[in-house]
This record gives sequence, structure tokens and C-alpha cells, in this order.
Amino acid sequence: MTTKVLRYCFLGESKVSLSIDPDSEESCVSAPAAYSLNLPCIFDKLGRQFSSVEVEVPTVSGFYTSQMNLVVSYGLPSDVLLGSDWVLPCQPIFIDDRPFISNPALETVRVLPPPHSWRPINGPFLTLRASHPL
Repeated sequence: MTTKVLRYCFLGESKVSLSIDPDSEESCVSAPAAYSLNLPCIFDKLGRQFSSVEVEVPTVSGFYTSQMNLVVSYGLPSDVLLGSDWVLPCQPIFIDDRPFISNPALETVRVLPPPHSWRPINGPFLTLRASHPL
């Protein structure tokens, strides 16, 4: 699978652009997004900067929620890039060539390991995120 550019996801309450690339080992947040959103960041022993944040990725009638340690990076195709550390457990199903993810199969939801989950929503996603227009 090549990099898929989706319309958006949420980091906490902030709507940001999203790409998904299963060939990338680690999920990342762009440095400009991390700094403009004042995300809490720490450094590891190798000097890499991380931000531990909740990421919500919308699907057709729900959303994946994941607590992720995102590497703060430059030169990303979007504000957030989700790599194989998100793709492998969540197994997103893309709808044709459109920038949307289908709801996961029930079997996938049952075996999602923490810190990943999927929740259906009652009513349109816009109701849940009314302050964040598409």
C-alpha cells in the first residue's frame, strides 16, 4: 500500500491533516503542528522528540481512538503521518480511491489491542465535532 492522504483526524480537540503510510515504522507529527498546538513533547535517550497524544481517525460512522507516541518530524506530507505502528493493529479499510476509511470488521474491533479502540457514533460525525467543520 502506498501513502494514503486523508482529509483529517483529531489530536485532542484540534483538527489536523492526516496521511497513512504502512511503510513508515513510526507514526509522526509535524514539528510545526506540534509547536502550534502546544503538544507536550519529551526527548528520548537518542535525542528524538516525541509527543504522547490521543489521535482520533474518523471512519464512515465512527472513529478509531489511539493513544500514540508520535515522533516530532519535519518534511511530512501532512500534520500527522500514521505508520505501521497504527496500521497493523487497526487494519484500516480504505474506500476505493477516496480519502475515507470504512468501518472495521467486527473481528478487527474485538482484537484491537490497547491503546487502540474503535467506537461507532450515533448520528453524523459532524454532530460529535460540530465546532470542527469538514
